[in-house]
Amino acid sequence: MKVGAPRPKRSAGTAGRERRRRPSGRAASAPRLGLALCRLVVPAWLLMAAVVTLAEANPHTLPPMTILAGAASLGLPLDILLATLVAVMFTAVAVMLAVGHLARPAAAITLIVVSLVLVCEIVLGNTATSGFLGAHSPPPGMILGANSALLLGVLLFDPTSIMPSCPGRSPVMAAVMLSTVGVVASYWIVMQPDQTLHANAPAVTERGAG
Repeated sequence: MKVGAPRPKRSAGTAGRERRRRPSGRAASAPRLGLALCRLVVPAWLLMAAVVTLAEANPHTLPPMTILAGAASLGLPLDILLATLVAVMFTAVAVMLAVGHLARPAAAITLIVVSLVLVCEIVLGNTATSGFLGAHSPPPGMILGANSALLLGVLLFDPTSIMPSCPGRSPVMAAVMLSTVGVVASYWIVMQPDQTLHANAPAVTERGAG
């Protein structure tokens, strides 16, 4: 093409297709919002709960009508149950932070499970403590509201379009390493002798009173 020559005009059909390919401002912001929810907000929310629960290391602060009642009926050791639950939360957080294409499924599944536990707590009559933040947990209805808002955002805003379809080995290895650190820390802290005695103290007191 000669310098200064006029550019060929695009047909109306070509221009229309190009306009359709370009997402609007609202449509373009939806994946970014979903990305922030799945890889920042939800992991921070779950990490806060895991850290607070692990810092107290008291299984008697877990949801009483579902988890504690189920553990009592099955005869499960409460300290191991607490460590396992916290380890699962650390694993979910590690996946959301490190593996982009699995962040949304991991966030949705974790939020759904937590919401189901909270709904069961409310239905069974527990309106005092959710067990989500240790001894200082808000009522189940409050945590359920926050959890449901996050879940709705995760389901509505899909970040898939701005995430690589094949993450490669590095993110997966990072998730494995982060998850391993969380699992080891969970069992090591909870299974300390002083923590185990502290966790079992209420049960010993009840038996002694009976």
